Amino acid sequence: MHAERIEAIRAANPWLPEDYLRLLPRIEPGERRYGLTWLDGPQAPGQVAGPAAADHFPHAWWIGRRSGQAVGYERHADGRPGLCE
Repeated sequence: MHAERIEAIRAANPWLPEDYLRLLPRIEPGERRYGLTWLDGPQAPGQVAGPAAADHFPHAWWIGRRSGQAVGYERHADGRPGLCE
């Protein structure tokens, strides 16, 4: 992913963990790498799968898919993101 896009993702989502941000230079959206098919940055479930997904995952941001299942981060009450699948 290009540096400008990574910086835009970082600016829009300052809560993202550094381990995720460190991977971004080595991946491209739609590419399958490290067991995931990557999205173009974190996306709200409603953006990817419609209103039902938004209702079911209200605090999640998806980053990719593994075996058809969404993978992403869910923000906890204290602001920490937790990886979820």
